[in-house]
Amino acid sequence: MSSLEQATGLAMHLALGETVVRDEIPHGDRVAYLFYVQAPEELRTTRAVEGLSELRAVALATVATSS
Repeated sequence: MSSLEQATGLAMHLALGETVVRDEIPHGDRVAYLFYVQAPEELRTTRAVEGLSELRAVALATVATSS
């Protein structure tokens, strides 16, 4: 499994608020930059969050294939 695949699985578990225990942080040989576009200030209400169970299934499948 590549370091990118390891880091992606780790990121998914952390995003879901799960406790992650690792002996070491996966080594990466690249640098990533993120550019966030902020929503207009008048948009403040979150009405629903969907897809977390599907995201959890993907994260679990990633871990299962890495073992």
